[in-house]
Parts: sequence; C-alpha cells; structure tokens
Amino acid sequence: MGNRARILSRRADGWPAAAAAVAAVATMSLLLAGCAAGSATPTTQRETISRALVVSGGLHVVVPFTAGGCARGGSALVASETSSTVTLVLWQIVSGGVCPADIAFGTAAVTLHHPLYGRSLVDGTTGRRIPYFDGRNLLPVTYLPPGYRFSAYGYVAAATFSAWEREYTTAGQATAPADVAQVPGSVTGYPSWPLTSAVTVNGRRATMEMLTNNGQTYGRAISWRAAGYTLVVYTAVVQAGQQLLPAAELMRIASGLRS
Repeated sequence: MGNRARILSRRADGWPAAAAAVAAVATMSLLLAGCAAGSATPTTQRETISRALVVSGGLHVVVPFTAGGCARGGSALVASETSSTVTLVLWQIVSGGVCPADIAFGTAAVTLHHPLYGRSLVDGTTGRRIPYFDGRNLLPVTYLPPGYRFSAYGYVAAATFSAWEREYTTAGQATAPADVAQVPGSVTGYPSWPLTSAVTVNGRRATMEMLTNNGQTYGRAISWRAAGYTLVVYTAVVQAGQQLLPAAELMRIASGLRS
C-alpha cells in the first residue's frame, strides 16, 4: 500500500502529473527514512474510526487511516466480539522525534471470528457506531488482464464524495495497477484528467480520460453511471519504468462490471 497510499493522498485535491507523482514517492521514502533514523522510542496511540468496508461474507473489516506527521511506524486494527457488537480499536505507531508534516492515507484490516451481519460495529475509542459499506454491494470484477490479481482495498476521500477502491496488480508490478472505484450517487470530475473522449460501457454513456505529460501517457480512466453508482476503472503509473495498461484491456475490465 505504500506507493498507492501516497497517490491516494493527492486525489482529494486533484490528480498531479504522473511524473511528479513518481518523484513524490521517492521523496516520501527519504522522509520516512529520516523520520525513523531521528526518532525517539515509538509509542502507540488510538485513532478514531469514521467508516469501514465489510467484505468476505462479513468476516473481513477494512478501515481507512491517516498516516501523517509522526504516525508512520505502522497500524493495527483490533476487534473484540460479542453476540451483539463488534468493537474495533485502530492503533497507530507514533514516532517520538521530529517528523515531516505531509499527510498520506492507508487502510488497516482485521478478520472476525464470526460474520458481522446482525451485529453493531462500534469504534472502541469514541463509543460511536461505525457506518460501513457492505461489500455485497460491490459490483463483481469478472475480467482481469492476464497476470493481474487482487492486491488491496483503498479509500478515497474528497470534499464532495468518498469511495472504496479495489486494486489489482501484477507480480513485480511491471505493468501499472488497475483500480476499480465505486462511488455512491452521481459524481463528476473523478479523476479530473485533461484529455477526454466519449465511449460506451455495456450500452451506457461513459467518458475515457487520459493523463499525459510531454507526449507521454501516464494514466487512463473510464467512468460511467450504473446501479446507483459512479463507476471508475483506471490505471496510472505509480513507479518509474511501469508499462501502462492498454485502453482495450481497461475497457474489458469496465465491461465486466455488471450489477
């Protein structure tokens, strides 16, 4: 999730040129190394949980977290279960030294002993109920290019929308990841890449967007509306040397999403 989390952290304010994103990844790595080298004994602290994703038949719970400042040593999601309630506590490992002020996002997960369904999901830090997205509502991904496998769940938060994503990668990540985002309702400008053209997905009007820089294409995205959601299937270079997934393969992934 390292490179992906750093790209996610920039989505709320718009999508940068991919070349700049790759450079930011390298810069972040140096900052992380400096923080670890100059820090005092790390401690742990609780972080408030505002939302969750429940998948795998109610057994797997994923929550987003903010990994900014000194909270960079890792995270752990812990669950305690009763017949009526599942209580989650999200722990962050916090450095005691001087750390950078930049912000990144990630996810933490826990597997329950019994399915959540029929029980309340509660934040053990605040005592509040945690609203969650039921993974049974995620449209199944029925086609993936050869070599692609599920990698991770991600979360995107912006001023006007939020969305859970599924990321698919290849071994060694020689080819850029493929991501599927599912946003409740109608959303525009996600992503806000400059070059657009009209396409169709399963007979529905859709938009193909491209991210380019100096004649090179670093990202492609297809977005359309179906089943009460805005669906976005995209691929973007997140590290130097990656090949971008072809537009035809991106379209096959999109066409395989059916309610």
